[in-house]
Amino acid sequence: MLPSSWMFVVAGLTGSFLMVLFFSFVPFFIGKHYKVVRILGTMLTGQSYVHHGLSKSKRATFAGLLVHYTTGCIFAALYYYLWKNGIGSPTLECTIFFGLINGLLAYVAWQLLFYIHPHPPHIYLLEYLFLFFIAHMIFAINVWVVYQIFN
Repeated sequence: MLPSSWMFVVAGLTGSFLMVLFFSFVPFFIGKHYKVVRILGTMLTGQSYVHHGLSKSKRATFAGLLVHYTTGCIFAALYYYLWKNGIGSPTLECTIFFGLINGLLAYVAWQLLFYIHPHPPHIYLLEYLFLFFIAHMIFAINVWVVYQIFN
């Protein structure tokens, strides 16, 4: 059994990776590319341009990677903490509910970020956020699977 801190690191990293992997398959179905790490990095570093393009800088990519994977570990730890303290349980049903809440929080955060950013990247925001919502469900199920493997 992994110590709990390692379990949520593994769950957070693999869940975040699966979200990015999900977005890499999106173009096969809808024909549009949503580069999650570059979008996040562009928004965080303020390196979007007046023409609303995504930054290709190493700084933006690093910022996007760091924040995305760190946030994944934090949310995996939060799931574990909630389960440990009797808020929900490590069942698939509860995990899907946590994923729904997680997806809604991400939806609101991204809406706010795009609203306050002076030059947000030009993307189809509602479509992106819908896909992001699905990705958070994938993340949540991954956290549950990792928990089941190591407990």
